[in-house]
Amino acid sequence: MFNLEGLDCPDCAAKLEQGVAAMPQVTEAHLNFALARLEVTFRPGSDPTPAIQRLAHDLGHTARLVSSRRYGTSGRRRVLATAAAGL
Repeated sequence: MFNLEGLDCPDCAAKLEQGVAAMPQVTEAHLNFALARLEVTFRPGSDPTPAIQRLAHDLGHTARLVSSRRYGTSGRRRVLATAAAGL
């Protein structure tokens, strides 16, 4: 889970979601701006956390890792990220 600072418009959220989805280790990325939540599924054995934080920084935001969880038996991991809009 990430807390994001500086994410204050839907266009910015879409740009971040598209950037995360384009990362080679990411298989899915879904950002719901209204709920301020980003869900990322990534390949087993990879950790996109530093790349997500770097991308957020490059786009003018701060991403702070709060927690991550493992789902299912496939070995895929999902990171649930929460965006705090307007901070």
